[in-house]
Amino acid sequence: MKYLIGLDIDGTILNDKGEISKETEEYIKILSRRGHIVTLQTGRPFRTSKPIYDQLELNTPIANYSGSSLHHPSNTDFPNYSYKMNHEYLTNTFKHFKDDIINGFCEIEDKVYLYKENEGLIKWLSQNVDELVVGDLSETISEPLSGAVFFINKEIVSEFENFINNNYHDLLGFRIWHSESRKDYTVVELYTPYASKATSLEVVRKYYNIPIEQTIAVGDGGNDIEMIQYANYGVAMGNARDAIKDLANLVTDTNNENGVVNILKKIIGS
Repeated sequence: MKYLIGLDIDGTILNDKGEISKETEEYIKILSRRGHIVTLQTGRPFRTSKPIYDQLELNTPIANYSGSSLHHPSNTDFPNYSYKMNHEYLTNTFKHFKDDIINGFCEIEDKVYLYKENEGLIKWLSQNVDELVVGDLSETISEPLSGAVFFINKEIVSEFENFINNNYHDLLGFRIWHSESRKDYTVVELYTPYASKATSLEVVRKYYNIPIEQTIAVGDGGNDIEMIQYANYGVAMGNARDAIKDLANLVTDTNNENGVVNILKKIIGS
């Protein structure tokens, strides 16, 4: 029996040190050799997920930007998908909340746009990029994009979400990146609602003609919810928030306890 396995990267196959454990790496390679389809489903761009894809020796499609981009790095016959939003939706939102946006960034292909200089963000965002542009996002962005991330004052989160819902209903998605360690700001993501990790997993499932009963999805974050609900075996990591665990039909151990390996062995076997 062949399974389709959709795996998130950060907080799922990567531990808190940003590493893949030896057990996880070896088991994923075993699954691939047995003919199972292991596909990475990540919010990362391809350029920062490719080293992980290569480390796992995958030869399958990969979804980036939380499903807004889907392609097969070595199979030109696979139908590539790219969903982007109108850049004016983003620039208008940015202008409206500019005084309460601490920082923010977005990516178009391999070009990164950052609102304000920040050493940590620049170091993180500049990996393998063609160009990094720093400046007012309402002036630097002029073409469709996959999504954006804003660091905003906590006091205006509800107002920010209401603005999106009232002005761009069905045109922009809104997602909060939850973290108890952030005291003064909240991280929010804007994305195209036409795409998700679930829609990309569905494309991969149909391409390989795998029954929905043989689908597995494992993740820990808000952008994994659709994928977890879509798969027959929807798995939340032990380090996921309770709200995500409540939506899953299975919960495994944390990303520091080989949670991915443990649950896949229970479903598929050793």
